[in-house]
Amino acid sequence: MTTAKQIFVNDDGTRVPIKDYIDMRFDASERAIELSERTIQARLAGLNEWRQQSLDQTRTYVTRTELEAKLGGRRDTLALGVGAIGVITGVISLIVGLL
Repeated sequence: MTTAKQIFVNDDGTRVPIKDYIDMRFDASERAIELSERTIQARLAGLNEWRQQSLDQTRTYVTRTELEAKLGGRRDTLALGVGAIGVITGVISLIVGLL
């Protein structure tokens, strides 16, 4: 005769010795841990690939010194163009406001 401490009733109503139940739960935990490890490894591999792509893209950016050397005196011309666009936008807004 078994005592109540030696028997565990599963969710489906079957009676299982407590040792077998603990072994089943332990095995399920080990499988879950293995799955988690594989999942995190795949995620880290994806992150490493993304990081490498980001570094490759960053290497193609122009630096401030390179840009200033290439623009040279054109910087003032660009500033005037941006200022002119601002004036034109203001005039259009004024005209539209009068209508």
